[in-house]
Amino acid sequence: MTQFKDKRITRSLVYLVVPILLSNQASAQLTIKEQPVNRWLNIEEEQFQQGQYKVAEQSGAIYLSLQDIDLHHINYTAVDKASYYKSVAALKTDDSFSVDNATRYLNSTANPAYKQRTAYAIAQHYFRQNEFARAIQYYEMAGIYNLSNREIADAKFELAYCYFNMKRFDQAEPLLQAIKEVDGKYYMPGNYYYGLLAYNQNDYKNALQSFERIQNEPQYKDIVPYYIAEIYYFMGQRDRALSEAKSLLQRPDKLYYDNELHLLAAQVLFEKHQYRDALPYFEYYYQHVDRIRKEDLYEMAYCYYDGKEWNKAIDKFKQLSNTQDSLAQTAMYLLGDCYLKTSDKKSARNAFGICADMRFNNGQREAALLLAAKLSYEMGYNDEALGRINDLLASYPNTEYKDEAKTIMSDLLIKTNNYVTAYDALQEVTHKNEAYDRVMQKVAFGYAMLQLQNGDYGKAEELLNESLIHSVDTRYELAADFWKGELAYKMHRFDDALVYTEKFISKYSQARRVEELSPAATLQNAYINMGYAAMEQKDFKAAQSYFNKVQLQPSDSATAVNAVLREADAVFMQKNYDRAIALYDKVIAVNGPDADYAKYQKALILGVLGRRAEESVILSALMSSKSGYAANARYEQGLIYIEDDKYQQAITTLQPLTDDKGDRRLAAKAWMKLGFAYQQMNNDDKAIEAYKHIVAEYAGSEERNGALDALKSLYIEHNQPDMYSALLKENNITGVDDNSLDSAYYSAAETQFAAGKWANARQAFNQYLEKYPNGTFVNKAHFYKAESDMQMGETKEALSEYKAVLNNSWSDFTERSAAKAANIAYQQKNYEDARLYYSILRSSALAKQNLQEAYAGLMRSSYELKKYSDATSFADTLSTLPDVDEQLTNEALLYKARALQADSNTDAAINIYKQLAGSKRSAIAAEADYYIAQGQYKEAKYKEAEETINNAIKLAGGDDKMVVKSYLLLADILVAEKDFFNAKALLQSIVRNSKVAEVKQQASDKLAEVKALENKNSKLKQD
Repeated sequence: MTQFKDKRITRSLVYLVVPILLSNQASAQLTIKEQPVNRWLNIEEEQFQQGQYKVAEQSGAIYLSLQDIDLHHINYTAVDKASYYKSVAALKTDDSFSVDNATRYLNSTANPAYKQRTAYAIAQHYFRQNEFARAIQYYEMAGIYNLSNREIADAKFELAYCYFNMKRFDQAEPLLQAIKEVDGKYYMPGNYYYGLLAYNQNDYKNALQSFERIQNEPQYKDIVPYYIAEIYYFMGQRDRALSEAKSLLQRPDKLYYDNELHLLAAQVLFEKHQYRDALPYFEYYYQHVDRIRKEDLYEMAYCYYDGKEWNKAIDKFKQLSNTQDSLAQTAMYLLGDCYLKTSDKKSARNAFGICADMRFNNGQREAALLLAAKLSYEMGYNDEALGRINDLLASYPNTEYKDEAKTIMSDLLIKTNNYVTAYDALQEVTHKNEAYDRVMQKVAFGYAMLQLQNGDYGKAEELLNESLIHSVDTRYELAADFWKGELAYKMHRFDDALVYTEKFISKYSQARRVEELSPAATLQNAYINMGYAAMEQKDFKAAQSYFNKVQLQPSDSATAVNAVLREADAVFMQKNYDRAIALYDKVIAVNGPDADYAKYQKALILGVLGRRAEESVILSALMSSKSGYAANARYEQGLIYIEDDKYQQAITTLQPLTDDKGDRRLAAKAWMKLGFAYQQMNNDDKAIEAYKHIVAEYAGSEERNGALDALKSLYIEHNQPDMYSALLKENNITGVDDNSLDSAYYSAAETQFAAGKWANARQAFNQYLEKYPNGTFVNKAHFYKAESDMQMGETKEALSEYKAVLNNSWSDFTERSAAKAANIAYQQKNYEDARLYYSILRSSALAKQNLQEAYAGLMRSSYELKKYSDATSFADTLSTLPDVDEQLTNEALLYKARALQADSNTDAAINIYKQLAGSKRSAIAAEADYYIAQGQYKEAKYKEAEETINNAIKLAGGDDKMVVKSYLLLADILVAEKDFFNAKALLQSIVRNSKVAEVKQQASDKLAEVKALENKNSKLKQD
């Protein structure tokens, strides 16, 4: 309160007009000898003494003009006197140039009396004009020796008044102290100003004494009583101050300091913790002033807070959000609590966030960081929550909230798939509780899934075991059992696979929603896995039972058909051919993606049963279709012709498999059978030509060694060993008899790969490729070396090896190499190369999953290359492929929407975004929600837009670019809703956290605008 005394003193000076009576008397009798020429001088003097200053000035001018005529008889003493009266008279009437003329006279006269009295007159002129600094100069020059007693009193008060206004209190004090004790016209103003001076210097005892002398005087009764009440407050007499304030407020007439008296009463009651009693006084003051100090606003807000009037407390506390001091920090902490009490978590989060950004009170900041983090965590603002947690742990490494913070942090890291850091954080938790177990169960499970994807099955199993130790959520428990069964299968521990999967099945009814956590963890898949495990154990009867149980579960048609198909395979292996055919016929009748496989298998069974004609009918049908089994059917039909000694028909049938335009997966095998057929027809030249195709074009095929053996025999039979030697030289084949060594080198490398010893595997594959650049296993070596490179993070080297596979003729590794090369190029943002590799994958893909991946990659790459028409076309094709899952379909729609938007077809894009808003893939749903919210904002549907963009923020966790974009849009929406507090808090967060200069500046500019708008609606005094 004391820091505002000076302002109140100034206000008091403006209010109080002290009547100042300036003397008209000269201090000395300045007589001039009576002479006729001095008549005008005498008239001037008489008029001046009577206060007729205007005419006195004129008379003096006449006298001086007459003196100018008779230069030989000038009376300089008289002229000096006349000039004095004329100058002072002009000052009395405030004539133009009077000060300049008087100053010139002051500087020219040698008469000390006239000089001092003129200085006094100039001082009074400046005093009347409120030019106190100039007045002081001339009052000090005038002194008191040539002034009358009345003039001396006037001069002392006026000089004291000037000193006071210029805040030269040490010089004003002795003058006022003398004046206040002397009866007279300055007794009351002297006490008033001395009281103000003492009040301002915290000399409350003397101030009170002076004020009490004049408190009942009409001129001061509306002002001084307030000062008296306030002095009691400052002297520690709070009850007396309150009593005085209440008494004054009960007067029928309103005092000048009525508002301040209400504030004084409020202040005393607040300090006495009588918050409810203080409120009416605070409210009155708040309603009757234009601006309020932050301290008073805080106390008023606290009174509402204590009275649980949360909304009123919020209105006052939030006005302090622009200040930066300990008071504001406490206000923001309490504001956050108020918002929590009103269930407004959004605003509470922002209030605690503002509190956490201040560093005046470490205890409050520490607690606010945790609260802001927890609220962000609960509301799904994961990036904000993680930032607050990291700040808390960095600023307060020994915080009492460490365990809770680490647990929350780990759960947040799960959402961005950062399982390693999450797991490490949980290792530092000391006090483990149910919340810890719940998070550890999830973290260990997620980390296990990551290790499973990376091929580290041992670590994955270890983590699944840890997840089971901390079992809280039955869904995670079941999912862990399911994947332990899957892992056991992958590790060829088929007994364990059956045991763990059986555990999953036995507990499945306890958590049917396990599919939400792990979509693959279904009863159908469990039985399928058990069926495969039984097949590996060659327990085909058990496998048949498991596959049959799949069909008894409610499932999609594709799963059911697959189960029938696998049951058919199990029955086939039991040589129950009739039953197998019946099951294959079921699959064929559905006419789904597996129908051709079923037809092919049925054909094989018919062959086994010797029903050649029926077999040929099926194979012929497959051959003439676009089936993925057309080549296999053609190859089997060729074998039938060979077995029936129909060699020409076999040749005609198998030849298309060697055609560059056809499916060349079976080309090496087909050439081998063609060579055999030609030999049987005694056409050795054609046979040699066929075998030479294998040697030259399929160096990595298993048939190459057989082809070399056949060629060696033929050349020897025809006595052409030199031709064989030339063939070897032409194809850079050395050490033909060293095939066992070739295989040994490769097997050694593959053993290292299978053991997960990636560095050793890379070295061994390199050694093999150097020793056998055209060896039998060259494609396999390049591929597995690339896989080893990938495991060690050497993506550049891996890409080179995948390209080596692709540069060779088609092999079993072409498809996988194309997929891997395309993904690497895309991740490296080399979209042109990625598009090329995805095109190769599209041409070579046999598995439907790879075909889908090829079109998805072509769509993404084309979009990044701004080939929007191509991107749209690939997206449309992808959507029409069979068995495309919902996520990939949604991604296709997303890229189509992006492409349409890039081509300025906004309405069509928005319609697609609306379809995607409910996507299970959070990144897609987030982007869709962002553009939907943007449209709602433009249509002034602010509430809908706010809800939509908030959902986008929650879904976009981990995508910094989308999160910041969404926050900026949300800020615009909040401003449109006039929710300046939350808009400001949001923008402050962006300014604080954004690492992009452009975004930071954009947010900073918006923040300045919001603060300006907020200040218009606030009563808070600005510093």
